Amino acid sequence: MSIRREKFIVLILALAVSFLLYGNSINGDFVSDDNLIILQNPLVSGNFSDYFKAFAAPYYHNQPHAGLYRPLTIASYNLNRMFGSGTFSFHLLNILLNAFNGFLVFLLVSKLVGKRVAYLAATLFMFLQIHSEAVSAIAGRSELLSFLFSIPSLIFVLNKKYAMAAVLLFGGLLSKETAAGFFLTFVYIWIFYERKSLRQAFYNSLYFVPAVAIYAIMRAVVLGKYFIGVDHLMVYNPLRFASFFQSFWTSLKVFYLYVLKTVVPYQLSHDYSFNQIPIIKNPFLNYEVYFGITILAALVYIAVKKRENIYGLSAAIFLFTYFPVSNWLVKIGTIMGERLMYAPSLGLVILAASFIGNLKLKISNSKFLLSTFYFLLSTLLVWYGYVTVDRSRDWRNEKALLTSGYAASPNSVI
Repeated sequence: MSIRREKFIVLILALAVSFLLYGNSINGDFVSDDNLIILQNPLVSGNFSDYFKAFAAPYYHNQPHAGLYRPLTIASYNLNRMFGSGTFSFHLLNILLNAFNGFLVFLLVSKLVGKRVAYLAATLFMFLQIHSEAVSAIAGRSELLSFLFSIPSLIFVLNKKYAMAAVLLFGGLLSKETAAGFFLTFVYIWIFYERKSLRQAFYNSLYFVPAVAIYAIMRAVVLGKYFIGVDHLMVYNPLRFASFFQSFWTSLKVFYLYVLKTVVPYQLSHDYSFNQIPIIKNPFLNYEVYFGITILAALVYIAVKKRENIYGLSAAIFLFTYFPVSNWLVKIGTIMGERLMYAPSLGLVILAASFIGNLKLKISNSKFLLSTFYFLLSTLLVWYGYVTVDRSRDWRNEKALLTSGYAASPNSVI
């Protein structure tokens, strides 16, 4: 089979899986953040002139205090409006973007490890139930678009085509600011994975200066004093109003919850507002903090100790893409949101797929162990798939979303 034909087949399979898992959300209403981002935004009108106006406006129309600048995402919503006022094209494009992102995961991992691991990594990525908010919710578009630009940028970095990588990263930033985490990954690749000198890594980074500078200027002009800061609300991110250590301990619990919910579909919810995740004042009385510290330390150890192989790189991808949403350094607009794991989960998926691939090789001589391996893997995917399909129904309408949110997050003030 030719390489081109194989890639085409993988793309078709990714489309089929994406529609299988999220097709039941395609007729869902505008819900939650969709109202503010789309219905109340005059730039999402379907008019051609508004594409350009999106680059001079904050993500939430006339609300720079939210600290969000995502013009490409707004422009994509405007494109949907050209096909009518309903939600069909919005959901359809989300499903298509998710499929293409799964295909990009295959291309990336094929280059890093090989096709066998790439098939498994792409499959795991598409079946992860924590992605349901990013795909089923129209407002999750920014995650999908940012990923769409950032992964090819990473591939071009691996191919040492830095100018094209910079252009694509610029597109990722214009879709969502958290794409900056991928640049940190590039630096890690140059210094640790490819073992380049600090001087060479510095020269490589110069290719990205124009793109980052232009983005920074555009963002500063539009957001003004909210270029970096956010006018926080206690309801959405109470960490901003806690002391440094209380915020840190709580963020470690959130880190643990993210990893847990990525692996196990445990009480998935669109809402983690105050007081669903209480501020932790004494870390010694909260076991989630211990788990968070342990997992974080393990990933940092892998990123450092295994820095010259795929295990270290995958751990680094997770850590650096998670960092912008971690609330560790800069407090973002929310304490937790499942959609925020769309990009960071890539690192966990590559790590898991590489481990499982090596495990399969070790047991390949035993038919019993190999059969057990395939049975367990198939069971996991069926479970993930069932939860994802069921979860996608939550975005049918506001009532369904609030009902599921209340069941999973009963302590939230929302």
